[in-house]
Amino acid sequence: MENILQLAEQLGKELSKQPQVQRYLAVQDELSKDAAAQKLINEFEEQAQKIAGLESEFKPVEPSDKHKLGELQSKISGHDTVKKFMGAQVEYTNLIRQLNQKIMNQLPLREPAGSKPI
Repeated sequence: MENILQLAEQLGKELSKQPQVQRYLAVQDELSKDAAAQKLINEFEEQAQKIAGLESEFKPVEPSDKHKLGELQSKISGHDTVKKFMGAQVEYTNLIRQLNQKIMNQLPLREPAGSKPI
């Protein structure tokens, strides 16, 4: 087990050198320092929580609340820093997915009878 943990540590160090990881971390930092983007994200989260709260209490959600959520979502998705972050996040996720697939391909796992691969 110790050997596996050492390999995982080495893998983590190598991953941190990858451009996808470095870009993701840099853009994540940029996003956290962008006051306008943070304000939009916070407003969106508050509005989404408001709607979720109403729905969980089986209360009606006003069209104006849904409209406001949609407007905030549009503003967020159009914000330059957020767009950069989303792109970096996709690249990072793809890297991790590829890595996970390589690891899983080396495991001698078998599908339970009647199941479909994920």
